[in-house]
Amino acid sequence: MSAANPRTSRPPGRWSLRARLIVWFVALLTATMAAFAAVLFFSVRYGLWGEFDRRLGQEVESARSVLGPYWTSGGISAPEFINPLPEHDRRWMEVWSPHGERLFRSPEAEAQPIDGLGEAITARVWSVSDAHARPMRVLDAPTEIIGMPVVIRVAQSEESIRALIRAIWLSIAASLAVGIGIAVWSGYGITRRALRPLEQLVAQTGEVTADGLRRGVQIDGADREVHAVAAAFNDTLGRLHVSFEQARRFSADASHELRTPLTSIRTVGQMALQQPLDAHQYREAIASIVEDTERLTRLLDALLLLSRADAQQTQLKKTRVSLDTLVRDAVEQCEVLAEEKQHQITVDTAAVTVDGDADVLRLAIGNLLDNAIRYTPEGGRIHVAVSDAHGRATVSVTDSGPGIAPEHQARVFDRFYRVDDMRSRQSGGTGLGLSIAAWAAAAHGGRVTLDSTPGTGSTFRLELTQVLGLRS
Repeated sequence: MSAANPRTSRPPGRWSLRARLIVWFVALLTATMAAFAAVLFFSVRYGLWGEFDRRLGQEVESARSVLGPYWTSGGISAPEFINPLPEHDRRWMEVWSPHGERLFRSPEAEAQPIDGLGEAITARVWSVSDAHARPMRVLDAPTEIIGMPVVIRVAQSEESIRALIRAIWLSIAASLAVGIGIAVWSGYGITRRALRPLEQLVAQTGEVTADGLRRGVQIDGADREVHAVAAAFNDTLGRLHVSFEQARRFSADASHELRTPLTSIRTVGQMALQQPLDAHQYREAIASIVEDTERLTRLLDALLLLSRADAQQTQLKKTRVSLDTLVRDAVEQCEVLAEEKQHQITVDTAAVTVDGDADVLRLAIGNLLDNAIRYTPEGGRIHVAVSDAHGRATVSVTDSGPGIAPEHQARVFDRFYRVDDMRSRQSGGTGLGLSIAAWAAAAHGGRVTLDSTPGTGSTFRLELTQVLGLRS
């Protein structure tokens, strides 16, 4: 079974960004249109029913005008079989007394009675169904005819207004459906256009290899946000490129550094095995092997320390550390090597206490001293000082060596970097001492700086900020 492509796979059950954007866009637009449609429909519906009820009220006024000439104190004056309404008038109408006695009924009301109406006494408007199950709107309106209080009841069929409301609802629903379709189509187009730069970015990132980190990605015509993503990605690629280059150089240099003592050990061992030697020669061969082995051990220890530091596996054990005591201990440990080269070491220390790991700080100071001794000519001078100013403790190591040219000063803390490769190897250095010192300072929130002038010497300063104060 082949593995899923990491560039195209996504968590199970999770939609793509495009699908989610379309859904959210359509849902939001649909909700907005639906809310607008609902407000529009109910507003129109309310207006239509209000207009319908007003027409019923006008029917009441019209009934008063029509019945007024025929009305008496006892009701209508004409004989009961005579209709005061015009022959073509088909309105549904009744007149009731305030006590619930029906005083008049139009021929239409007589021909099309409405069940369940009851007596007309108080003002009200409601909907019922006639004998043919047709919806009817009924209005009972207290009023007067020629000064006599009566309740006029009028009714009209609701079929026309219900049909109109139904037509309006269907029109709004159809418009809403068309709007949703347009929203889906436009949402797809908008998201496709908006996400095209991201698709280009994905396509370009899929083509990035370890050899092409420097090129990065190029997005044309994209918005500011996509350009920001591309710029951040290019910055990441740039840092990866630097890291890869450093890793390549480190691997090459480490292989070379390991090969040199191993080759020397193998060569001396082969020579000792190929021809008979006296005791003195065997001792010299063994001494050479031991020396190369010690150099190899120091190199491996340094590499192990730096690899743990890179993996952040080194835990500092911070305590109150007397910095001047550490410096004097480091000077004592280096005195033998300094005496071999007839160096004069002077020490000027202040009683400074810092918060740090004594072993790590001792290692950093020792590497700075070892570097000064190795590259200072015989009979040279080395000055070590400890000071505290403005809450910053400084250990400075100044030598009278050849100094370091400006073009090399920025790289002397790189691993395996040597200003003079041949001379450095002859001195027995690993090319990692200054890198370890720089790491130790950074682990304590400090730094190591260099001030050097070719021909006059160099000064390395270990600066620490976690100062607890001067001791009396």
